Amino acid sequence: MPKKPKAKKSLKYPVSARIFELIRNQTGKYGIVEEVAEVLGISVHTAYKKSSGGIDLSTSDLQLLCTHFNLNAEHLFSNENSTQWSFAFSSDKDLDRMGYLRMMNQLVDEYVEYPNLRLWSSGIEIPLFQDYYCPELVAFKFYVNNRLSVSHDQRDTQEVFSIDKVHRERAYPKLLHTILNKYHQINTVEFWNPGVLDVTLNQISYCVEKNLFADPADAFILIQKITDLLDHIQSMLAFGRKQHIGETHGPKTATKKVQMYLCEIAQASNLLFAEWDHGAAVFTSFVNPNFIVSHSSVATEYVRRHIQTLEQISVLLEPGSPAATKLFNSIMEKITATKFVLKLMTREKVLAS
Repeated sequence: MPKKPKAKKSLKYPVSARIFELIRNQTGKYGIVEEVAEVLGISVHTAYKKSSGGIDLSTSDLQLLCTHFNLNAEHLFSNENSTQWSFAFSSDKDLDRMGYLRMMNQLVDEYVEYPNLRLWSSGIEIPLFQDYYCPELVAFKFYVNNRLSVSHDQRDTQEVFSIDKVHRERAYPKLLHTILNKYHQINTVEFWNPGVLDVTLNQISYCVEKNLFADPADAFILIQKITDLLDHIQSMLAFGRKQHIGETHGPKTATKKVQMYLCEIAQASNLLFAEWDHGAAVFTSFVNPNFIVSHSSVATEYVRRHIQTLEQISVLLEPGSPAATKLFNSIMEKITATKFVLKLMTREKVLAS
């Protein structure tokens, strides 16, 4: 009898191999391993393994490679059939906070209807939607992103950040509250690390140094609001479910669970994975607050495995547990240190004037 043909050996990580194929096709370069090693900060040997699909690419690897080689996001996870990514972005000239939040409200409106919807999030900052409990923080992050989006000449004429102005806006906190009501209907799993506020605290310090607060006291008000947010997050951790600030005895209406994990291996991007009965989607930030999203099976399966890995290397946070105490104490120590530095900075500015 004739021998059966040997089955073609499948790659362990075909998505990784596919991305290197895209790099070679788009750049016309084939000897790219040394360049990849330099971009990712790894050895040439490891880069060879990643390029052949023998070692998986992390989410941060993907973003670094896409940025460096200018890859088209539409084909990021494509196999034989092109995988489409949608790019949701705000104007380069003006990040319209209300316009962006209206778009987010419509998006959550759609997804909350999906049967048995569940969200997983990880990243370098406070998980998406948790910051919505603090309107001052969301407004400040948009202000900073506006600073990054305008030209150098325009920055000199841009308004300073004012807490009082944020408090005078009525429609803005109402919209955040509306989005949170829908967020409360979704079971979520969040991966936290002690560095979730590092970027924000550095941005606050920078704005104080450059006189970008309407009043230096606004920086301390903002930090106090962030501290209140952390207290609220810990109360939700203790209760096991989501609730609005001020609901001290638990939510007035039935809300979904929130599970939190301590993942001390810092994530290099803000990632959101949504899964429901008959589908899944991947969202990843792309120059905050912009994001790209894909519903392809290739992309979602890749990220699903990534989430499973995170769960294996993380510690579930429980009220009063050593891991929870370690996480929040670490964050509070950084907040205290930042307040000390800001006091010195503002004192020096007063003396200089």
